[in-house]
Amino acid sequence: MATLTLRKGDAGSLICLLAAKWSKIAPEVAYGDKLLLELEDGTIHFQSTPIAKFLSQKKGSAFQMIPKKAGDELDSIMIFAEKMMASPELVPAFLAAIEGKFMGEFLLGEFCLADVVVFALVKTFTPDLSAHPTLTAWYTTVLEMVKDDVAAFDKPAKEVYEMSPNAETPVYITTPIYYVNGEPHIGHVYTTLLADIATRYYKMKGTAGAYLLTGNDEHGQKVQQTAEAKGMTPKAMCDEISETFKDCFKVFNLQYDRFIRTTDDDHIHAAQTLWKKLADAGLIYKGEHDGWYCVSDETFVPDSSLGIRTLPDGTEERYSLESGHPCIAIKEVNYMFKLSEYGDRLAEYYEANPDVIVPEFRRKEIIKFLRGGLKDLSLSRPMSRISWAVPVPGDEEHGMYVWIDALTNYLTGAGYPDKLDTNKLWPATMHVLGKDIARFHCVYWPAFLLGAGLELPHKLVVHGWWTKDGMKISKSLGNAFDPYEAATRYGLDPLRFFLCRESNSSIDGDFSHNAMVDRLNIDLANDLGNLVNRVVSTALNPGRVVPAAGDVPEAEELIAALNALPGTVDHHMGEVNIQGALVAIWEVIGQTNAFIQDAEPWKLKAADQQARKEAIMYVATEAVRIVGTLLLPVMPETMARLLNEQLNVPAELMRVDLLKFAQLESGRALGDNTDILFDKLVDRQAAIRAGLVINDKVDDTSTCRRKAIAAEQVACKHYIYRKREKGLVNIEGTLDLTVTASECKVVLSISGNRTKKEEPSRFENLSVDGGLVVELNEEYPEGAAVAPKKAKKAAKQEGPSKKELKRQARAARKAKEAALAEEMAKVDVEEKKE
Repeated sequence: MATLTLRKGDAGSLICLLAAKWSKIAPEVAYGDKLLLELEDGTIHFQSTPIAKFLSQKKGSAFQMIPKKAGDELDSIMIFAEKMMASPELVPAFLAAIEGKFMGEFLLGEFCLADVVVFALVKTFTPDLSAHPTLTAWYTTVLEMVKDDVAAFDKPAKEVYEMSPNAETPVYITTPIYYVNGEPHIGHVYTTLLADIATRYYKMKGTAGAYLLTGNDEHGQKVQQTAEAKGMTPKAMCDEISETFKDCFKVFNLQYDRFIRTTDDDHIHAAQTLWKKLADAGLIYKGEHDGWYCVSDETFVPDSSLGIRTLPDGTEERYSLESGHPCIAIKEVNYMFKLSEYGDRLAEYYEANPDVIVPEFRRKEIIKFLRGGLKDLSLSRPMSRISWAVPVPGDEEHGMYVWIDALTNYLTGAGYPDKLDTNKLWPATMHVLGKDIARFHCVYWPAFLLGAGLELPHKLVVHGWWTKDGMKISKSLGNAFDPYEAATRYGLDPLRFFLCRESNSSIDGDFSHNAMVDRLNIDLANDLGNLVNRVVSTALNPGRVVPAAGDVPEAEELIAALNALPGTVDHHMGEVNIQGALVAIWEVIGQTNAFIQDAEPWKLKAADQQARKEAIMYVATEAVRIVGTLLLPVMPETMARLLNEQLNVPAELMRVDLLKFAQLESGRALGDNTDILFDKLVDRQAAIRAGLVINDKVDDTSTCRRKAIAAEQVACKHYIYRKREKGLVNIEGTLDLTVTASECKVVLSISGNRTKKEEPSRFENLSVDGGLVVELNEEYPEGAAVAPKKAKKAAKQEGPSKKELKRQARAARKAKEAALAEEMAKVDVEEKKE
């Protein structure tokens, strides 16, 4: 089943939505900030109609819509919609051309995508239809037929959210405890990052405190088998791997209040206490269990989730439909938990409390699973088969099933059983987890809690997985995503920002180099970085103090948006929808940039204009303070530098629940730091295109690759800097990069000519994080073939003027329109012949 992400208010998305609706594919649609559209076969079939024929005949025109291969119909529709969105001036001509060609077919009930295309274009651009009576009548009829869909799809009125009240008890946030059968990967980083950001936010909100629990799940058959294969004891292996998780979290600036391990003494006590509670309540009994067991998932797989596949040798294998991992048949005597008693009870609870599971469609999936009926759950394993487990109280021959052991960690972190009341952490404010373990947390865990008479967690936030370049990350595909290397190449805070901006709980995130570069260069360096630079630089604030506030009538809408922003961010943080918070923040950043661009403070140079200039810059300064404060949990190092070193914001103004416009005192000195907040990324390919020759020898180990990436980034950036420096011409360069187990050496050699007597600023070397140094060899003798001014003048004389270029563009546009009209006339003639 294919999943498409659609945006509200976008013509292309409206086309897709209505196309699916009208073709009776019956998609399941979840409305929210985005729409998820699920199609049974992943395609919408393109039917032949006069308008489809017209579009397919216009090769090379703006109206071309030819599928490249089978199943590409939807892509071609989207491409067409994007072209029309980019060229709205073509819409009237397009509508005039197709009027009367197909409306009758639609009204007779014949579906075609062309109808959808036209309807969505009219709905989006609302052109003047007075000259097209047939089209007007058709549009009115269609609008009445689909008004409910369109109303649900239209851009909603912007909601204004009030800041939620502060909790009187500490906010308790948890991640899953991560299994120790391998090193940390992007999934572990992402889940913990979401929880880290939420915890940091609540610590800034003036609540009674915020507490983050994370850690490792260290028992089970996989751990036992992996340790045996390594010739280690399970405990020694767990000790070693748990340190790699702690190191990883330190690298990514993920702050936790406790790193729990299921081998901790207080956790073993908590798990055995919970077992006794359930046993005393008559919910645990001994019985024979016969089923298919998935070793990788540490769970028995029900028949409804079991698949059969043929292996290369011709034998058949049972596997889990959810994870894809193989299963083995097991028949043994275990302790069983009466899970079957909780299906309807939990379903009713989730139906009565729709905000408990986020996102909404996950809640529906869980309710459907619960309504299908539950079987009792095997709660133990024989110690003869799995010895690395918490012993069952009173029966040393059985060990606890890994999930009752692992899930109890949330209670252990809250002080169960002895300090639950004094710590005031339970029930948990939110569990943050991946979609692959949703059933364990939304079905098994609440059943255990209800059986023990304990309160249920307030919220379970279920997020998707990560792909790379549109493909599933796997060893077999060779497309591993090393988060350490990504942090080295792009910077830690930019990577944290990207991971949150590119994904939310409703969709899987996808990482690609190009998308990362765009986010860093456009969102961070351009949108936010340029705004900050305007505020802190001496160009618009020569006094380096908070400007004087004043009346700026055209800033009223922006000021209202700034005052509403904390409430909006608070709403999204409550759902751990960091993407939603970032989208809202960037809307205000864009609004602020537009305000400054329209106000043009750089033109206010007269003495009697200075009060207005200061008032404009005060608005901009406050905008930077407010967005910087709200971004502090996402990019803590960079935003701390902005707020403390550049704006010199008092600590008392960093409470997000008290954040509002006009809190900075005019005349207060800004910080001394005026450095650029985000450097645009100059990658290897950009430097090579600019003429840099790179000779590299790098060992294929994580350590060597990370060192090489860091050194290469510094060298490429310096080369591009020299390439663009005024007064230097004919720049060429060579980078010799050697990072191996026995040798680390980086030499950057640049040569060229200077067109002025003064030599450019010199550097002995360039330091790199990790101890490497880029050695520089630079030579810029005076004298160039053509001086810069003469070269510029010669180039200007050789090429056409701006006026001539505009004239040529107008002529080309007119020629294109004439050719289009001629082709359309030919189509009419051909259709009449037919």
